[in-house]
Amino acid sequence: REPRYAAWDGSWYADFPSTANMAMWYYNTGNNPGAPVIGVLAIDLTGFQYILEALGEVHVPGYNRTVSAQNYRNVIYDIRATGEGDTPHKQFLIALYQELFRQWQNVTDQETSNRILGAVVQGLQEQHIMLHFADERLSNALDLLNWSGAYAQQGYAVPAYTYPQQPYAYPQQTYPQQTYPDQTYTDQTYPQQ
Repeated sequence: REPRYAAWDGSWYADFPSTANMAMWYYNTGNNPGAPVIGVLAIDLTGFQYILEALGEVHVPGYNRTVSAQNYRNVIYDIRATGEGDTPHKQFLIALYQELFRQWQNVTDQETSNRILGAVVQGLQEQHIMLHFADERLSNALDLLNWSGAYAQQGYAVPAYTYPQQPYAYPQQTYPQQTYPDQTYTDQTYPQQ
């Protein structure tokens, strides 16, 4: 049975918990395998580079490629540039991330474990790695550590227009038409937060 919704049907907000809640809502209500999920993990390229640097090289099965912190971005961009569309790029990333997490889970020496922990903490502190949980107590703990990616903790400019914050029921709502400087406008229905 095909999912009606998936996490990518949502949008990214400056406030990561809002993004994560929307992604969980889409995934959990979309007839997806493994639903309901209990949290969301986001790692950007820099966060993965930190983990790769701590772990060392990762040989990607089926691709005859070895990826390190030093060549990670170039390998990803090369796969995307030489592939036919998005599919080869996505398949490579899936294989890379599966192998990276497999190796991470099988680390047995304390020195490597400490390096990986340090890389994860650095990524969390710099918000290259962000976590959000459905359990409010866990999310509050992340807020206290400044690891949640919550907008109020950021020093960025406030967007000119934001959607209203609502409880987690996510009813459908049509937002008012917005006109932007290039004279484009929107009048769409999104799940409300």
